[in-house]
Amino acid sequence: MSAEPAHQRCAKRVCRRQQQLSLGTDFGGLEAPRMALKDVGFDLRHMFTSETNKSCVKLSRYLYPDIETRYNDVADRDNSTAARVDLYVAGVPCTSWSACGLQLG
Repeated sequence: MSAEPAHQRCAKRVCRRQQQLSLGTDFGGLEAPRMALKDVGFDLRHMFTSETNKSCVKLSRYLYPDIETRYNDVADRDNSTAARVDLYVAGVPCTSWSACGLQLG
């Protein structure tokens, strides 16, 4: 039995088949999906993200200057011309539940 965690073994098998995984995120926040995919070994090309929270946008620009296209709002993107991606992840806006939000959820 391998001492390596199953999620890392799986990521390695997928990574061997594909050189790079293209990623698109909406409601990106702190880009948790990107962090998780990198953590298990995926080579990523982050094609686009959208986020309205100014603090999250500022942090994302600092941490991930390589994101190719940034949208201020998901509604600003024309999907007919947007980059095609291998994996699309959208995080539900959580301002109703977040400690940073109004906590009305």
